[in-house]
Amino acid sequence: MATESYKIANNLDESSITRIRHLEKELGACILALEPHNTVKQLCEEDLEKVQKLEKELHVVLLAYRPEVCSMH
Repeated sequence: MATESYKIANNLDESSITRIRHLEKELGACILALEPHNTVKQLCEEDLEKVQKLEKELHVVLLAYRPEVCSMH
């Protein structure tokens, strides 16, 4: 498991917060803004599908990311 972590994005300006709130309304979904401590890469579609499958099985929301500099064990 990667040791890098995220923190709540609390340095957003009002314009950014407004944009997020508009997207929440448009999607009818809650959005949590996080800042990664390191640069991250997107997961491939196959990996995203695996995460989504496990989310459904466990009835949870998972945050999955791949650090640019990977220190996975």
